Amino acid sequence: MMKEKWTKRLFIGLIIALFFVELILGFYGYQNIDFHKNHHHLISNAQMYYRGKKHNVQLPYILQDTDQDEKVIVTFTVHGKLGDMLLFKSNYSPIKIYADKKLIYSYGSRDERPPFMKDPAKLVNSVVLPFYANQTQLQVRVEYQTLNGRDSLKLEHFFVGKRDALAHYLAIHAGLSRGLSIYALTVGILLVVFSLFIKYNVPEKRIFYSGVFIFLMSLWQYGQNDLTLYIRQNMNLMYLLSYSALFFFMVPFISFMMVQFQERGHDILITLKYINALSAITAIILQLLGILSFHTIYYYFVILEFLTLTFIVFVVIYYTFTDRRKDDGLFALLTFNLWTFAVIDLVLRIYDPTYSLSLITIGTNIILVLLFLYLQHVSNNMIKDNQKAISLANDLHQLEISIDAQRKHNDILIAHENEVRRQRHDLRHHIVSIKQLADEGKIEEIQSYINNLSQTIPSNNIKDFCDNQVANALLSYYYEEAHKNGIKIDIQVQISSHNEHIADNVICIIIGNLLENAMEACQRIQNGDKYIIFKSMIQGQFLIFTMDNTFDGNIRMKDDRFVSAKVADGSRIGIGLRSVMEIAHQYNGDGEFKAEGTIFHSSVYLER
Repeated sequence: MMKEKWTKRLFIGLIIALFFVELILGFYGYQNIDFHKNHHHLISNAQMYYRGKKHNVQLPYILQDTDQDEKVIVTFTVHGKLGDMLLFKSNYSPIKIYADKKLIYSYGSRDERPPFMKDPAKLVNSVVLPFYANQTQLQVRVEYQTLNGRDSLKLEHFFVGKRDALAHYLAIHAGLSRGLSIYALTVGILLVVFSLFIKYNVPEKRIFYSGVFIFLMSLWQYGQNDLTLYIRQNMNLMYLLSYSALFFFMVPFISFMMVQFQERGHDILITLKYINALSAITAIILQLLGILSFHTIYYYFVILEFLTLTFIVFVVIYYTFTDRRKDDGLFALLTFNLWTFAVIDLVLRIYDPTYSLSLITIGTNIILVLLFLYLQHVSNNMIKDNQKAISLANDLHQLEISIDAQRKHNDILIAHENEVRRQRHDLRHHIVSIKQLADEGKIEEIQSYINNLSQTIPSNNIKDFCDNQVANALLSYYYEEAHKNGIKIDIQVQISSHNEHIADNVICIIIGNLLENAMEACQRIQNGDKYIIFKSMIQGQFLIFTMDNTFDGNIRMKDDRFVSAKVADGSRIGIGLRSVMEIAHQYNGDGEFKAEGTIFHSSVYLER
């Protein structure tokens, strides 16, 4: 348990450290941009030529009701100087850029993209403008091709400036969301790895599914981030990975919820899971066959995921209020926040299909915080439940010993009673024989006869330690066990046959735990005395137990509590002593355990 707890602390510490590393790197990168070179200007006024007509447009501009493979031309004048670059973006459209009628950049034509891509992937890039030494003005012409998968085309604005200036612009506008998405990606991976290797006292299935869920959500945001696309320049891979992540991310979340709610709402959840999984698989197949592009069926998944979350919210609210489980309430808060950001995402997507993902990225990290709080709560509950289970198993073990001791005690009593009954039956015959020998004056024969007869009388092997027969049987068991193991034991107890507030089984759990711990401690002694002194007394309304026993002098503590010596690495708190303390507190009492040299002192009192 200690190893797992330290692993969890290390895991949480690593996540916090990663967050601060992201902040430091972001701050360092921001500070190292040469602001003296950050002179850039935005180009938003342009002329658009479409279907033979010229339009003066303000960029960004969304062209609606387009047909497939139509040409759209945007022209503008650039004022700059040698070394300036043009930053541009293409939303799934082939693009060609000319400067003073010279082709300087081309992207996304049919022979430049995989055959299964009906439209090219999203692009963010820059190109050096061909200024001569004294030239300050260029005529730029940008040719777009309308999409095969959508009936609209968004024309983005352009930026002109030095490389550092353009990097600064992207860092300001997309750096935060990219950093947060990388952080969430890393956390998702760590959660999955953590769930695979740590199996004790953690909700590993929920951690695994939450890790996959967070990873997929953040992969979508990372792959669609402008700064990512500008740095990575692997547009097709980012396109396939990010959209696949978007289409699949509800599957692990529903699996997560099925673990949380177990059989509750199972039919609804399994149906939603299959719908989302089959939809995602179908979308990937259609994309790879070149039949339908990811960005074409994007809205289907936005609506599907919104409806799925809406169903889930209703299910969560229903079971939260009907079952009133605390962890359901925390899960409901998590789900409602996810649903809220899904609504925001849906509204923004309808308004602008290519809007910045910064808000949703921040939302993902808020959900991540709530998810950690939820997992921590569930993990703590599992630890408590596991401790209760171990304590209960220990108490049952002591009760089994008590029952076995009492059974042996009863067997001895029955054997004695049978022998006494037989002796009583034979008594008349013995009297007749002795009388006859007396009449004949055979004194020596009488003495021999009586000696032989006395040897057949059963001896009383039952030790009476107290009036309580149940406790007496258990004490007799440990008394015999101590002698078998070469341990000196002295038992002086005062326990009533009836105690108003304490059941006999509770007394046996206390006696059993104390004496079992003492026996095990003595057995670990290699050299030296082995003894146990066990006492109890009644003072007023309290029953008091005290015990001194020798041990090897090696004591292990953790959080001011004794660690069990049964586990070699000291990873478990002593269950027996904790059980004794819990019982003492339950009956308005207390306990104290301390070690002095090689003597261990135990004292417990409780209201009887």
